[in-house]
Amino acid sequence: VARIMHAGNEVRWLKIFAATIIERPTFDALFASMPSSPAISVVVPLYNEEDNVVEMQQQIDKVLSGRDYELVLVDDGSKDQTLARVQRGDRVRVLVFEKNSGQSAAMHAGIHAARGEVIVMIDGDLQNDPKDIPALVKKLEAAAGDRANALADVRALVAGSIWKLVPPA
Repeated sequence: VARIMHAGNEVRWLKIFAATIIERPTFDALFASMPSSPAISVVVPLYNEEDNVVEMQQQIDKVLSGRDYELVLVDDGSKDQTLARVQRGDRVRVLVFEKNSGQSAAMHAGIHAARGEVIVMIDGDLQNDPKDIPALVKKLEAAAGDRANALADVRALVAGSIWKLVPPA
């Protein structure tokens, strides 16, 4: 079971089964009262990330300042204070799993809840650098209509960013 929250207000309970099958119209109806679709949705699965969630949100807010985005946080049944430390706001939507269902289920639910034209997925533990998000979006925007080259450019950019976060041996 997942609680879907927006700006701190519980919207509705949904059952999330092993396959996490959620019909898009269900989410569209739930969030019909929210502002129109943002350009970018950042989907972040969270599990016991109380030490990282505030910093992660601040970094995302900083790098996407001036852009139309939403942050879709999916708490995957955290047993710590992750949910309590989430900074609520108009750009932040929170899905809460009653029990831990795994990162794939959390990402799946977050993707289905996302309303942006572009969906960016990052981990809540800051292994992925939020500073890469604008560059990824820029590559996609620059290659509008040429998806094959856009995806190759994005893969190269992501591969390069991994080395920024993992020091060489």
